[in-house]
Amino acid sequence: MILQRVRMFEDFSPGNDPHGERHFGCFVYGDKTVFWKIDAHDPTCKWGSPGPPTRG
Repeated sequence: MILQRVRMFEDFSPGNDPHGERHFGCFVYGDKTVFWKIDAHDPTCKWGSPGPPTRG
């Protein structure tokens, strides 16, 4: 259920996503707050991604 919530997360705003990267979020699940972050890299995993990840 938590992974599904991360996959479907769309509650991005200037307050929690000031740079428009859409790679971090949090939500409450039961009595816990779940924080998540996804790092995207170039195909060689040497540098950061040239843009935010896209949903595919």
